[in-house]
Amino acid sequence: MANKIQVLRGLKASLPVLSAGEFGYTTDTKELYIGNPTGGNTQIPTINTPISGMMRQAIINGNFDVWQRGTNFSIANHFVADRWYVGIVADASQGTISRGSLTPGVIPNAESFMRINPTSLVNCQYIVIQQAIEGVRNFAGGKVAISFWAKADASRVLNVYLNQSFGVGGSPLVTSAVSNVSLNTSWTKYTVILDCPSIVGKTIGSNNFISLVIGLPVTTGYTIDIAQVQVNAGDAALPFQPKAKQQEEQDCLRYRWQSWADATASPSTGSVSGVAITSTALLIGARFPVPMRITPTVNVVNNGVSNQFRSTTNGSLVTATSQFFGGGNNKGFLLISISGATFTVGDYYDFDIFADAEL
Repeated sequence: MANKIQVLRGLKASLPVLSAGEFGYTTDTKELYIGNPTGGNTQIPTINTPISGMMRQAIINGNFDVWQRGTNFSIANHFVADRWYVGIVADASQGTISRGSLTPGVIPNAESFMRINPTSLVNCQYIVIQQAIEGVRNFAGGKVAISFWAKADASRVLNVYLNQSFGVGGSPLVTSAVSNVSLNTSWTKYTVILDCPSIVGKTIGSNNFISLVIGLPVTTGYTIDIAQVQVNAGDAALPFQPKAKQQEEQDCLRYRWQSWADATASPSTGSVSGVAITSTALLIGARFPVPMRITPTVNVVNNGVSNQFRSTTNGSLVTATSQFFGGGNNKGFLLISISGATFTVGDYYDFDIFADAEL
């Protein structure tokens, strides 16, 4: 006679903390759990649980490993860590957003975090950090689990929600319910479960997306640290799965690329060069490292100066008033035309570029 293996089972709300190695099954949600040595329950992926792709982790750079633009920023409306945008409406603001380094082992599989430190906010209506997730169809009409680690200098409250943007010519913005998260002074993992609104009857235009939005206090003089952000489908936060650094960088490059080293000022000797085929045009033939989301906006910079080119023949500088990139698409471009200055035909010029295809 075959032996029968029984598993603890019952409603999810009644599931106790399992012993290490003990299994538990929720009869209402049909989920399988196993007790882990640290005293918690870990969900075991089933055929209905996303194990990879957008539904498993929709956030790019959730571990805050990639910072092309720099590692220290003023509090203003701009991108900071790759894919992460700061939005603020205030009469005036002072303070910084910066990259921090974690003590090894504090958060599993994490090295970096984002620190938000407003020192002065005048008549601030809101301040948020957010990430736009390409494609408003993602998660529509379903449950979304948002998980992250955070701590603060004192008891603080974050407001977590989703925005559905239906793109150019699409339906008006839709916002999910807002979940309030109370922080303490120690690194703690938080989970928020939200209902993503349905898109039935909506009109979807180009450049549509869904955003994870984390609302920050509008008061002043606080420090909040955030790390290891994940968004996955379902009503349970799955264990964080860090990507290989190379993969994370490639995912970021789909939206923004600069030709010089990450987190540094553009150097005086450029990393891109071209030959002047006319007095106002350089032949380049540049290729982006990965195909970008759309044909990007491309800008020239040399030694921190926009629209500046350096002659490799004699080091002279040419500073244009405007530029045009010809023969371009989301994979690269062929030439640069300028106005307001002239090249010496036949000379080579170097410079740096950054390409922006952010949502």
